[in-house]
Amino acid sequence: MFLISLAVYAATANRGAQWQDSGAYILSITTGELKSPLGLALTHPLHYGLGRLSMQLLSFAEPSAAITWVSSLAAALTIANVFGAARCLTGNGWAALFAAASLAVGHTFWRLATIAEVYPVSAALLAGECWCLIAFLRRGGRGYLRGMLLLNGLGIANHLQATLTAPVLGLVTLFAVRAHRVTWGQAVTGTALWLLGTLPYSSLVVHELLVTGDWPGTVQSALLGNGGVYQGSVFNLSLSLKCTVITLGFVLLSFPNLFLPAAVYGLVKRRTPGIPIAVPRALIAGLLIHSLFVLRYDVIDQYTFMLPTYVFLALFAAIGAAVFFGSPDPAAGRLLVHGASRTTSGSGVRWASSRRAACTMGVLLLMATPALYALAPMVTRHSGVLERAGLARHKPYRDDDVYLFVPWACADRSAEQMSRAAVSLAGDAGRILAADPMGRDAICYRAIREGQTDIQVTPFLPKHGGRILEDAVVEALSGRRVVFVPADVTQPAPPGVKAERHNGLFLITGPDVSQAPD
Repeated sequence: MFLISLAVYAATANRGAQWQDSGAYILSITTGELKSPLGLALTHPLHYGLGRLSMQLLSFAEPSAAITWVSSLAAALTIANVFGAARCLTGNGWAALFAAASLAVGHTFWRLATIAEVYPVSAALLAGECWCLIAFLRRGGRGYLRGMLLLNGLGIANHLQATLTAPVLGLVTLFAVRAHRVTWGQAVTGTALWLLGTLPYSSLVVHELLVTGDWPGTVQSALLGNGGVYQGSVFNLSLSLKCTVITLGFVLLSFPNLFLPAAVYGLVKRRTPGIPIAVPRALIAGLLIHSLFVLRYDVIDQYTFMLPTYVFLALFAAIGAAVFFGSPDPAAGRLLVHGASRTTSGSGVRWASSRRAACTMGVLLLMATPALYALAPMVTRHSGVLERAGLARHKPYRDDDVYLFVPWACADRSAEQMSRAAVSLAGDAGRILAADPMGRDAICYRAIREGQTDIQVTPFLPKHGGRILEDAVVEALSGRRVVFVPADVTQPAPPGVKAERHNGLFLITGPDVSQAPD
């Protein structure tokens, strides 16, 4: 599972400059800037360290490709860990294969596996954490307890979303001590390992506190970003209709097969003989906490935070598949299949026939899932879904339908094309006005890779636009090449300047005398 997934994700990964947070991660890792300017909460030290290591080990590759392959590696580990956890949970290899394969071809999961992102690392650690949790609750053993706590600590060092499952693991540990499955000393050792796992992040927080001496500011930066930039979203208690609809749409797009029905069936049949009741209770707690957190986290890319939810759903899908398709008696340590003893009766024959039909349909739908993704952009473009929903962005060189609906990121090279064009057009010691913050980091990365360190990349904010444009006109008249990169290519050049259009970009040549006052 690991090798096949790694091959698919690495082959379909985006290897160039990228949009949004991915571009920011690539730039910060390439330049060695660990701390995010937005605050400690947006600093992901484990992902940063893995990116730096990947750049060193794969020095022959483009840095952006080496950093992106961290996501591919982590996603492949997630699939392997989900398979292992599901196999440990159900004792059924085929059910585990169904759950892991369904997650592997899921739209959002596949996409995040092929761009530079922190979420695949979080998913790999969470899946391993769940595997240890299941093994601990089924078999006992302090090694599993230590493993789940250490992996959760490492998850926090990668992304603070991992703190959501920490209370569940804490309660599992306390109940285990109370039931005399582990000693207090073993629980303390596990807690120490958890703290050790968090060190890449917690040490940054302590260092910031020691340097600044600002307790409130440091805590705010660590939990909510500088100035509490994400405070409204973190503490939001209502559901955004637009964000929720988009997220549910991507959930359905990710699993146009039997994965969701199997997960629902697994939730219904969670108290199946052969599975300790504590296991589904812990998994349901994690599923609910993550789902509720994401659904009221009102950001436009809310659906990208769903990977932990998908990991939990995959485990319940394995339960559903194991119960439906059949396993030996729990006396052998596996699940009981209701109706398996009636295979000689008429109802048993019909049941067996239904299972064969469902198995065939499940395989065909999984095989058809990538084909659906390939066709999706044509359908959405023809129907104008993005335009009607107000989600079309019209960024330079980008086909929004391909960018959003094709999960293999190698299909979209628009950020790389835009950044190369901007740097080439600016030339030596030129200036680039970047109106889109989602593309600015890609331009900076490409300028560094091209050795154009004298190029000045300036954020273009509308409220400061007049002053910046006046300076740009003066520089253009003095012979400096000034390039304007719009956030939306359907918009004209900035007012008050004369500019030449170059495939969605503008080369400013001087003032627009036609708009000058008489």
